[in-house]
Order: sequence, then C-alpha cells, then structure tokens
Amino acid sequence: MTTDITELAQRMKAAAEKATPGNWRAFQYHDGRCGVGGGNHDEIMVCEHISKKRPHDAVFIALANPANALALVEALEKAQRMESYWKTQCRGITDHCEELQARIAELESRTVTIEPFRSFVTDADLAALHRFAECCDDPESGGHDLEKEQVRRLEAIGALQRSGRISYITGFGDVLISITSGIKVEGE
Repeated sequence: MTTDITELAQRMKAAAEKATPGNWRAFQYHDGRCGVGGGNHDEIMVCEHISKKRPHDAVFIALANPANALALVEALEKAQRMESYWKTQCRGITDHCEELQARIAELESRTVTIEPFRSFVTDADLAALHRFAECCDDPESGGHDLEKEQVRRLEAIGALQRSGRISYITGFGDVLISITSGIKVEGE
C-alpha cells in the first residue's frame, strides 16, 4: 500500500492546526501509567492502554505534537518546492546539452579541407608550422629547431609574423594548424 505523501502531509497539517497547542511532554504516573501532558497537570491525554513497561510510546506521542507535525509538513513542502525548482533547472540544462550535442555533431560532420590554400602552402610549410608551434609550446627547445629559411617562408605565406626579433603565429597560421591537426604531412 502506498501513501500519497502530499495528502498525508495535508491531513497531518489539518489535524495539527486543530490540536491543543503547547509544550507536550511524556510522563509516568506513580502507578506506572504513562501520560502526555502540556504542563501544570493540564493533561492532554492519559495513555492508560500503554503498557507500564513501554513508556517510550508516550515519548513518541509527545513528540508527535502539533508544532512538530507543522514543522515536518513545512519542511516537506519546502523540499517539494526545491525538487520542482531543480527539476526545472535540470530540464533546462538537459535541453541546452542536447542543443550543444546537435551543434557539435553538425560541426563534426563537416569536411574541412585545406585545398584552397594548396596553391601556396606546401606540405613542408605545414610541417614547419607545426614544428614552430611545438617549439612555442616547449620552452626547453628554445625555438631553434627551424632553419631561418623555413621561418622566412612561413612569414612570406602569412602563417608567421615578425615583431622585432620575435616571430609569432598569425590567425591564418592558427587556422592552418587547426585544420591540419592530426593529418600527417610530409616532413613529420
């Protein structure tokens, strides 16, 4: 048997709002009977049917007081609101991820070609450009792996640009590197 938590919470809330408010506490009479009272001998009920050997039942009943029931219902309602909020957030994130996955699939399905550049970019140029990029990434190499003529050639095709004594990769050079990454070119 399953219980609808929302329905149960509403029944508890309605009952708690009608119940006697106050400081409920469990106690035991001199004859061993258990009771639950609100203080100053203003007993809410006497649990004579509870065994004298089971005073913990009276403690439980005392804890199931209106204030605690209302606090539990309030906590449940707050948790349900938070669950609803996070479900909405999750749906939004899931939708966004699906859009990104579709975009990635679209971009990955495109064939990138360097054929338009082949009229002036050679395999040797690409190999030298990749080596230059590796030298830039590895400060230990000092960038001395390329011949001056290779650097001049890369500057001539626009893949490198000189600033004083330093050469750096241009935007065009970055494009060449990105579209030829993973492609084995002559000289590698």
